[in-house]
Amino acid sequence: MTKDYIRVRVGVGKPEYKSQVADYVLHNFNDTEVEKLETLIDHVVNSCKDMLKLELIEIKSKYSLKSIDGIS
Repeated sequence: MTKDYIRVRVGVGKPEYKSQVADYVLHNFNDTEVEKLETLIDHVVNSCKDMLKLELIEIKSKYSLKSIDGIS
């Protein structure tokens, strides 16, 4: 089966216990998370733009999670 698309995955992490998942993913972002989210959105936008002109291997290398300043 051939994939005819590129998927961009963005996660929110996970809580310590499975019973906390609903509250964890549905709670509002705190100030620190909002700052990180803005950085992450910029990163994803830039990666999508580069997808039009770079090879997939270059995209994967350039836009790994480790390459995002201010996210940890």
